[in-house]
Amino acid sequence: MPDPFLGKRPLPYIPKPEPHELKGPKEILTHVPEKTDHRPVEVKQYQNVPQPHFNQAYDSLGTIDINAIADNWASGTLLAVAGASASVAVNLANNPVWKVKQWPGSPQVYLMIRSFGIAPQTIPVTVGALDVRYVDSGGVTVPIGVIPSNSGGNIGNNIVCPSPIQDSGDAAVGTLTIILTAGASAVTYTFNMVFSALYLLPTTEGYYHVRAKGGPTHVPYEALANLR
Repeated sequence: MPDPFLGKRPLPYIPKPEPHELKGPKEILTHVPEKTDHRPVEVKQYQNVPQPHFNQAYDSLGTIDINAIADNWASGTLLAVAGASASVAVNLANNPVWKVKQWPGSPQVYLMIRSFGIAPQTIPVTVGALDVRYVDSGGVTVPIGVIPSNSGGNIGNNIVCPSPIQDSGDAAVGTLTIILTAGASAVTYTFNMVFSALYLLPTTEGYYHVRAKGGPTHVPYEALANLR
């Protein structure tokens, strides 16, 4: 019987590589932690948020510190009557120059009473109380304070008169009224007032818009179901 492998080349010997560690850095496989919060997230889009524009008030120097300047003053005398009111016109001592035209489109100028002082020329025998009020050029009454009739007093509160000045060149700016309590002695009082000008600059737009974006908000499944 002939040999079946006669004339055939034997297969070459193929050596097996020895197992060894691969060169280079090792790759460390990590598992991403599972997300515990499975609620859907709604991201708010950009939106225009309206912000109000307010009017600006300045003094005669153009600064926002409206308590800095004493622009004008007034003084006078009046006789108090027990149980009744006595009034006298308040005229500015200096020619009023309110500089209204330095800001076009801002014609509103308000007077602010920076200080008020009143004292009797003679000491009254019977002491009472003086109810002091100021009526501005628009006819609005502004209470100033209650002062003892025997000693008088000074008031330094800043009081803005609510009516704007109608005529910028008119020295008559209002009326001072005092009411003396009944039974008190009637005497003549001397007063003085210091005024500051408050310029009101109106804004041209009532609102301006700010572009804002909200953060992510978790929405419950029930809310999403209602939106579908």
